Amino acid sequence: MVVFEVGEEMYQLPRACVARILRFWEYCEEPLVGSDGTILYKGQRVRVIDVRKHAGVEQAGPSFNTRIILLNRINGLVGLLVDRVITDEEMRVGTGISRVVG
Repeated sequence: MVVFEVGEEMYQLPRACVARILRFWEYCEEPLVGSDGTILYKGQRVRVIDVRKHAGVEQAGPSFNTRIILLNRINGLVGLLVDRVITDEEMRVGTGISRVVG
């Protein structure tokens, strides 16, 4: 599983769905249909969804920990903009996670 934070909530995705986890850089605010922006990844324009916005969490600027999780979808890649991805090492050491949504 890939565990990530948005605001104060934690979510998880099956690792098999995740193509790549990228550090955040500016994304183009000329969104494709169904996205909040796009990035160029290996020559491919990828839709990015700002999970904070769609989860109703107060908007905050990107930080050092902000990531884009690229998901494999039938119709291509899609990116999820999240506040932080919890590493496997953090999970082993213990994060104090008491509840994971999703």
